[in-house]
Amino acid sequence: MRRNKVAKRYRTAKDREAAMADFLIAYEKCLGVLKPACEMTGMCRKTIWEWRKKYPEFDDACHECEETAVDFVETSMFKKIDKGGKGSESLIIFYLKTKAKHRGYIEKQELDVNAEVKGVTVNVTSPETAQVLQDIMDKDKKQ
Repeated sequence: MRRNKVAKRYRTAKDREAAMADFLIAYEKCLGVLKPACEMTGMCRKTIWEWRKKYPEFDDACHECEETAVDFVETSMFKKIDKGGKGSESLIIFYLKTKAKHRGYIEKQELDVNAEVKGVTVNVTSPETAQVLQDIMDKDKKQ
C-alpha cells in the first residue's frame, strides 16, 4: 500500500524536485545522516537511494551535505585540540595520521604497486623445500 502512495506522491517532475529540495534541507540539518532526514520529510530511504542513482545532480547535492558534516566535525576537533582538553592528544595523532601522511605521520609504509607477473623462477637450496614446491606446482597443473 505504501508503495503506491509514494509512487503517486512524486508523479510529476515538479513534485519530485520539490521533494528533493525539502529532503536536501533536512539532510543538511541532520549533518548528512539519512534516517533522521527521511523521518523529517516523510521520505523512504529506498526512494532517496534510487534518486541518487538516477539523478547525478541530486547525488552531488547529497555529497555536499555529507561534506558539511565532515566540516562540522573537523571544526569541533580543532576547537578541542586548541583548548587542549582531555583527549586532544588522540585527536592530534588521528589528524596527523590521516591528513599528514605525506610528512611521515604513518604507522606502516603504504605502497601502491601494480605489477604483471608472467613467469616466476625460484631458486631453492634445500631439497626438502624444493620437493614441497614441486608438489604444489604438480597439484596446480592437475587442476
